[in-house]
Amino acid sequence: MVQPPHTNLVRWYFSLAIIEGMGALFWLTLIPSEGSLMGLSTGRLLFSVPLVVTILLLSWVVLNVWLRPAYSANWAGRLANYAAKDSLYWGIIALATAASVIGINLLGTRTSAPFAQAYLVRLAPYSVFIVLVSAQTLIAFRWLRYGRSLRVFKPYQAAFKTSLLVLGVLTVIVVLILWTRIGLEPDITGWGTPGAPLLPSQVWLALAITLAVLGFSAIALPLRSESPDRFPLRLPAWTLDALVFALLWLGAIWRWNAEPLKPSFFAPEPTPPNQEYYPFSDAASYDLSAQRLLIGEGFEQVIVRPAYSAFIALAQGVSGIGLGSVIAWQVPLLAFIPPLLYLLAKALHHRLAGLIVALLAIFRESNSIALAGIIDVSNAKMIMSDMPITLGVVWFSLIVILWLQKPIERRVYPVLAGGILAVFMLIRTQVILLLPAALLCAWLVLRRQPARWLQSSIVIIASLALTFSPWLWRNWQRTGQNLLSDTQPSGAIFRFSSLSLNESARLPGETDEQFFSRMRASAMREVLSHPLETTRIINAHYWHNQVSTLLVLPASFPILTEQQIPPEGFSRLASTWRFIRGQCCSPFTYVRDLPYWKIEWRGTFPPISWLPLFASLLLISVGIGISWNRWRFIGLLPLFVIAVYSLGNALGRISGWRYNLPVDWIGMLYYAIGLAQACFWMAAFFANRFIPASWETGTVATPGADQVDKSSPWKGVVVIQAALIMLVASIPLAERLVPARYHTDSIKATLASLSNAVDQDTLQRFLSAENAVALLGRAMYPRYYPARDGIPYWEWQSYFFRDYSRLGFILVGSEEVPVILPLKEPPAHFPNAADVLVLGCKREGYIESRLVAILSESKEVILASLPQAWSCATP
Repeated sequence: MVQPPHTNLVRWYFSLAIIEGMGALFWLTLIPSEGSLMGLSTGRLLFSVPLVVTILLLSWVVLNVWLRPAYSANWAGRLANYAAKDSLYWGIIALATAASVIGINLLGTRTSAPFAQAYLVRLAPYSVFIVLVSAQTLIAFRWLRYGRSLRVFKPYQAAFKTSLLVLGVLTVIVVLILWTRIGLEPDITGWGTPGAPLLPSQVWLALAITLAVLGFSAIALPLRSESPDRFPLRLPAWTLDALVFALLWLGAIWRWNAEPLKPSFFAPEPTPPNQEYYPFSDAASYDLSAQRLLIGEGFEQVIVRPAYSAFIALAQGVSGIGLGSVIAWQVPLLAFIPPLLYLLAKALHHRLAGLIVALLAIFRESNSIALAGIIDVSNAKMIMSDMPITLGVVWFSLIVILWLQKPIERRVYPVLAGGILAVFMLIRTQVILLLPAALLCAWLVLRRQPARWLQSSIVIIASLALTFSPWLWRNWQRTGQNLLSDTQPSGAIFRFSSLSLNESARLPGETDEQFFSRMRASAMREVLSHPLETTRIINAHYWHNQVSTLLVLPASFPILTEQQIPPEGFSRLASTWRFIRGQCCSPFTYVRDLPYWKIEWRGTFPPISWLPLFASLLLISVGIGISWNRWRFIGLLPLFVIAVYSLGNALGRISGWRYNLPVDWIGMLYYAIGLAQACFWMAAFFANRFIPASWETGTVATPGADQVDKSSPWKGVVVIQAALIMLVASIPLAERLVPARYHTDSIKATLASLSNAVDQDTLQRFLSAENAVALLGRAMYPRYYPARDGIPYWEWQSYFFRDYSRLGFILVGSEEVPVILPLKEPPAHFPNAADVLVLGCKREGYIESRLVAILSESKEVILASLPQAWSCATP
């Protein structure tokens, strides 16, 4: 008798299922328990009933399919009919896939609650059984519908080979890092923890949203050019991209604003009298520069972040002084990062990859805001330059990629690229390192057209120089030198100098120039006398940046990792919802249960991270391989970017944390491309047809192909270049146009107006004393601290620990100076950014105030709580 097709497939399918079920049952019996019947408790026996019943049913089926040919033929025909029906076929594929995902995640779930852990241990055999049966169901139904042929993957052979090669290279690098410990053993300085991580649940959610959007668009808005008349409504590609861009931008604004502001080092916990968040440290430095501009004093002679401080000044000049005003402007601006990543991933691969990486960027930044003060982060709600630089790096990378894809048609793009680089150099000069990365990539792409490469390179450099020229002119006028930023030695000099780690204090009578010269000489001596050690340090920081980039991606495979499942389980809806909100998808428990964000981490990876990190490496390899296969060197531009930027950090002896933030999205980018391509491969496998990475074509793209050499776009070049120059020129122009708010000659008039509060003779006697001063200005960041409380950061004397209660603030006027007003109780009224008159005594690094007058209509006067109120004698 001739066997019907697929009879043996059906027989082996059920035979494997019963073997898997018996293995799961055996595993269940091996779990230790306190019982009486054959060593098993009553609960264990009841827990085994579903598995036993399933095994018995499978046994009956297996006996019939092997002993009764007609029965097996009937099963084969019935399952083949099911597989032939589209709705049943795809429904079973979806259910089996979902069951596999759920089972795998349950296998990795851990909890410290004994009740929950006991159930998870007993569920493990069921989870393995479900995963194995689901996996063989996926293969079997595809076999039933299309047979064993895998010819559908023939067009992907080159991509497979490239991805495997990349995976091999990355694996070798990982093995060398683990063997040598380079990049894992922390350096004594500049060694930051990884940035805010992505949660596994967020990756699944991003993928689910993306596939749902793709499915809806395939139904309602067909994108394929071969079916223009299938539906009456059809959007052009550029309109669709604009719509997605806008939705991603709005989604990022909504999600990031939904996360409340948290206390952190750069925005400490609010204190009396106002209970407001104020910037601190670097954040306060950038904001104080903005305040100088707003009060008409202009920036410092040499300012570190002119473009960023100008943006902060604009936000507060329009919306009012305060961190809230800056956030209200900054979040919408930085929310362009996810949609720009969408365009970048789409340019390299497909809209599917673009949506995934954009959603991951939104989720990741949301985690960063939520984790402020818990781990080291720099986020969109801090006055820090790291996120703005991230925006610049993404934007620059996108422009260069789009230009190299069509270098003839897009000849204006080099002008825009050079201008973007110049503008963001006014935030952080380190971005100049992107220029050699872009020029090298452009050479590899246009190496057969050297004249075009040279012409474009000149345009980029010229645009950069022209855009930067107004600021260089400003610095020349103010200092007599062509300066880009601060003339003081960079942190790298201190970090490489032995003095920075041992005796960095100034010598008696040493001037600034002498001190900085000594530090430079010390650093140079250290580098030249210990070249191997210097090389080791640079290598360590370089590879630590790459490790930090990898750890942004999920480092634990299951959705739940060491979570606190409610003791009562999930029987109550309220406790279940609290669990989902506070535990299941919480970044707090994620960073708590994994070691990578702890100071004591020394580069050891727990076993729970091995599989997910390898999966991340695999997907990154696929992303790099696909990008190379389709665009060759253009697809590797992000790798050039992260390589040169990481090297710049390493040369400065810094790595991880916010230092790596401007480029750690590159790991997410290739991860998303790899994830999207895996979806394409799965779709190709189950649909048995080639599905290209682009709806239009599945062939390798050739840069410059099928382009028309148009006339030179001089008008566009002139308009763009003029706009860029005007943008930069507006910064020094604002210094000249904003009128001065405080005048020295108005101090006497202000003192006279205080006659009702303080005796004028007393004031005059006080001001005639040595070290007594009277200053007008804007009081920034008023914070009240009781005795022996404050912020342990000595550079900010206003808030440093003191033995007495006091109000501290920063006075911004003709000079910027910390002020301390001794008070027994916090004042009832002292608004931030109030115009004040300060009378006090000069101390080392600050003013010890005797009187502060708030120059409002009421002329409120606050006197110091000191016995020697009108004396500058040292206590």
